[in-house]
Amino acid sequence: LVLQLMEDTDCRVRKAVVDSVDFVSWPTARTIIRRALQDDHVQVRRAASNKLAQHNMWPE
Repeated sequence: LVLQLMEDTDCRVRKAVVDSVDFVSWPTARTIIRRALQDDHVQVRRAASNKLAQHNMWPE
């Protein structure tokens, strides 16, 4: 369900998913971050970058 929300047309929903990666498994979080870094909307990409920096994690 969480990954399906990354397909939502509303960028606020996608940003909220990125903001919630602390509450999902590591593989799911990595997938979310990877998708968010390629998002069309700058706020979603910025949220993903912030999460990467905050947790010192990098998608493979």
